[in-house]
Amino acid sequence: MRGGFALALIVALAGCALLAPRISPPAGSASPAEAAPPIPDARAWCEARLAAGGEGRLLALDADGSTVRIHAFRGGRAAALGHNHVLAPQRWRGWAYQPASGLAGASLALDLALEDLVLDRPEWRAALGPEFASPLSPQAIAATQANLRRALNAERHPLLQLRADAGAGAWPWLVLRLTVTLNGQPRPLDLVLRLQQDGEALWARGQLLLRPSDFGLQPFSVLGGLLAVQDEVVVDLAVRARPAADCR
Repeated sequence: MRGGFALALIVALAGCALLAPRISPPAGSASPAEAAPPIPDARAWCEARLAAGGEGRLLALDADGSTVRIHAFRGGRAAALGHNHVLAPQRWRGWAYQPASGLAGASLALDLALEDLVLDRPEWRAALGPEFASPLSPQAIAATQANLRRALNAERHPLLQLRADAGAGAWPWLVLRLTVTLNGQPRPLDLVLRLQQDGEALWARGQLLLRPSDFGLQPFSVLGGLLAVQDEVVVDLAVRARPAADCR
């Protein structure tokens, strides 16, 4: 009976959280979020880019014609009792700058809202194959969604921000040297994109590997790690960008 209760507890907890915040630093010490300089939002970046001018073009990232998916993976010795998850932001905006020649001056600003992430729609899970296709109850999804907002510290830091002011590579491969800010903490990461021109529009497809522990977030686990969420999170981007005359 006790074993059955433990199993039920594991399954219940598995549906309630993905990440847990790290312990706060001692009083009087500056946290990484407090020490980091503030990062302007994507619109401010866009306006600065327009003011700077240059031989190239400004592109608005088209949320309606793009997909952004975040994938989290089950782990631990009892991983079979957990679930992989696929998430998507309901609200995001961004701009990119395409140099007139070469990719060295390519740049990007992208803000993803964390407060209202959508989780585990059946069609998303089915499209990813059997490792994601197991059904989840509406109650489990709702519990995970609520706790995820708290665990990501989204009330205090509501955005996942990507900024890049330098690029490398050769068409169609673009490597952006990003500053990624999560939980108020900026970290350098590389994003590799494959580009495709479509008339005036530009398509970019790539994946970004995030480790939440690098940003002061501890992967969720219960019972000494018997059931856990892996520290690796994959952000899959398939983004359409169109010429922009302003930052609206």
